[in-house]
Amino acid sequence: MISQKQTSQKEEKNMATKSKILKLNIVHPSPRTKVADLLSRGHSVFTDMGVKVDVFGTPPLPLTTLKQDLDNLTTSSAAANDGGKKDIAQRDKDRQVVEQDLDLLSAWVLKIANGDPAIVTSSGFMLASPRAKSSPEPLPQPVVDSVTQGVSRQLLAEISPVPKAHGYVLRIAPLTNGVPDTWTEVTVTSTKGAVAFNDLTPGTIYAFQVKALGKAGFTNWSDSVTRMCI
Repeated sequence: MISQKQTSQKEEKNMATKSKILKLNIVHPSPRTKVADLLSRGHSVFTDMGVKVDVFGTPPLPLTTLKQDLDNLTTSSAAANDGGKKDIAQRDKDRQVVEQDLDLLSAWVLKIANGDPAIVTSSGFMLASPRAKSSPEPLPQPVVDSVTQGVSRQLLAEISPVPKAHGYVLRIAPLTNGVPDTWTEVTVTSTKGAVAFNDLTPGTIYAFQVKALGKAGFTNWSDSVTRMCI
């Protein structure tokens, strides 16, 4: 009988294998790939897959077809070096055929490899390097644009918008001997319009600061903007 722990370990292993398969990718030729490099890769695939029939079995494209297409590209590429538009067009046509051959074979190799990078590299193909996840860039520092008097016991604060910000936190504190006392924070989802702070103490100077939230987290608090409430 398989224990619950053994079952869990097996499931974790299967999940890890599936994740590994998703990360495997083969280097494919680009329009900037030289014909000589394309031919070199094609011959490596023909040779390496050919000697490992026990591993790769019978691919959907016979390796003899790949070899013939490589020979055609070699011939047309040489003719195009000193030839005219017709020779160049034939070379480009033969190049496209070889690229299609390699695309078909690479899909077969990935299927056979089942997540094993060693099998991929043994086929003559090259594994693409995994893409590094770029860290999100920090947001620019927001600022309190202005603080104006509203009705009695009310101050209105406006903050500058920051591109790609998910939201803002605006805070206010009364000054005691020129130093902010207890801060009160409010969440702001839009910078359109002023944020009203009510029931303030007339004759008291208040400090305002703001910070923005982005993918990299919060920015620092902005410099203080102060205003006396009347």
